[in-house]
Amino acid sequence: MIITVMMASVVYAASVEEEQAEMVRIYEDMLKFEKRGNWEAVERKYLEVLTYKKGKATHSMHALAAQASNTTGDVGKTRIRLERALAAEEIPETKGWLDSITANFVAVEISVASSYEIPPELQIANMPFFPDQQQAITFASKKLAANGKFKGMLPLGEYTMGSTTFSLQQGMTGIQKVKISEAVSLGGISPRINVGLSAANAGESTAGQEADPFKGYGTRLGVGLSMDLGSTFGFMTEVGYHSAFKGGEEPSALLQREIGAEVVPTRYNAGYVWLAGQVDISSFELSVGPIVEYAKIRTQGIDGYDFAPVRGTILASGVSAGLTYYGFSLGAFDGGISTQVGAQSDSSRLYSWGQVAFTMNGSKK
Repeated sequence: MIITVMMASVVYAASVEEEQAEMVRIYEDMLKFEKRGNWEAVERKYLEVLTYKKGKATHSMHALAAQASNTTGDVGKTRIRLERALAAEEIPETKGWLDSITANFVAVEISVASSYEIPPELQIANMPFFPDQQQAITFASKKLAANGKFKGMLPLGEYTMGSTTFSLQQGMTGIQKVKISEAVSLGGISPRINVGLSAANAGESTAGQEADPFKGYGTRLGVGLSMDLGSTFGFMTEVGYHSAFKGGEEPSALLQREIGAEVVPTRYNAGYVWLAGQVDISSFELSVGPIVEYAKIRTQGIDGYDFAPVRGTILASGVSAGLTYYGFSLGAFDGGISTQVGAQSDSSRLYSWGQVAFTMNGSKK
């Protein structure tokens, strides 16, 4: 057994040394191709180096591969290779190169809506001076023109694609996701649709002869228009229907017999108007503004009479706020999931509610 283990160790060691030797030989080929300026061949040889699992690629191998990818403008791949090089060995020059990329480039993921027959051209407001930054823009443009997608790094600046503008600024972290959609709009005005499930609660009234507190679950359906005011800010208006339902409390047999008490389920049917300012942050949209709601209700209980049926109308106003994440495209529309909350008052009680909804908007990026 001991002899077998020792032999296996010797074989493994030999295998590691053999792989390492072969990787060094391939690196020598990479250097020859570098001298000839054949960066495509350097790239192919580096990918061959990565196929070896037992040997360990050196700092020099990764750094030379970073030069190869940098010549094409693929800064995202260059950054990854520099990180691999530094993991193998800390070299100040390599660290400085990586720091320069971090300071002057931002990771992005751009996708163009399928409604475009030909992807629009990627344009930057002010073309950077340095060649590597210019090459990065050219590289991204070619990828977008070929398949409508790009995932990599772009230099800092203000960009435009079709009707969409986006800004890449120093200090941005993570991957900035940008969706290029054809706006379904009239003079910058775009349709908006919300379909969601909601929960509502009516608090204690401060006035006499008012219904007891009630609550329920239902739906909120809204349609409206949104208008962009630049690349970040906007304005929207929405009208819709809000419902809330809940089963009534069962009276005792005695109350049913003596006063004819019956179960009265809660029914809340309302129409609303919501006006809001909007702020776009990457794929998220924050909306905040005043809301007015007019409702007809039927519920159970008033001033100590728990089983008395109550009917009436409510006109309440307040504030509503919503947050939408646009995660996919539906033709010329962008679709997403939104959460929204609101609080309104009719001067005698507070009405609060929340919803989770599916949202479609023709103007989001």
